[in-house]
Amino acid sequence: MEAESENVIQNKKPQKNPVVALILSLILSGLGQFYNGQYLKGILLLFAELVGFALFIVPGIIVWIFGMYDAYTSAKKINEEMEKNLDSQVM
Repeated sequence: MEAESENVIQNKKPQKNPVVALILSLILSGLGQFYNGQYLKGILLLFAELVGFALFIVPGIIVWIFGMYDAYTSAKKINEEMEKNLDSQVM
């Protein structure tokens, strides 16, 4: 039993830091999603922000703010899922 729990702990992926994801998205929209491993979402957010800024500044700002929010909440959800998976493996 103890060897099994040690194996689960060794296979555990590092948690995502929601603040780091938020700061990366503050620097450039989509970077927080890349940090979270959500590559397609990151590319789409970056593209949407660039189009929004090209057309008119307000849509770009809205996409930028949404990207920061999404990166933060996604990192928290990823961490919760990892904890659930870890708990189910230990039991």
